[in-house]
Amino acid sequence: MEKIKSVHDFKNIKEIIDFLNSSSDIKIKVNVSEWAGGSCLNYETNEIEDIDEYCYWATGFIKKDVFLKKLNDFVEEEGKLEQDIAYFFEYIFPEQDPYIRLEAIGINLEKDKFEAGCGDDFGTEEYSEEERSFTDSTEEDIIFYK
Repeated sequence: MEKIKSVHDFKNIKEIIDFLNSSSDIKIKVNVSEWAGGSCLNYETNEIEDIDEYCYWATGFIKKDVFLKKLNDFVEEEGKLEQDIAYFFEYIFPEQDPYIRLEAIGINLEKDKFEAGCGDDFGTEEYSEEERSFTDSTEEDIIFYK
């Protein structure tokens, strides 16, 4: 698969919808993460440690028709066709938890393939979150592939 674009490459929701409607063979990958701090089980030492900052992340593929429906529902309900993707993310992601965010955008955690973990960076899995003390920030990206 070859990466074509990210949703952040588009000026507004309309451009994203037009792009998705222009090709039938687009694959869509959703990446969500939450940067937090707290107590985690460190897999390397098998001990609970206080970690100042870790990335609790999830990623999975969404069906094009499901993503287009979410975008069109947003436009219909919010009337924000000319807004950038940040407004859509605020609308679609009511929670910070990566699993809940995957489900909110339309990935079925029981049927669809996805990956998740907790580590020093997105895609790494060094820890198991035990107790979160704080959430610093969240990040999201949707990437288009052919």
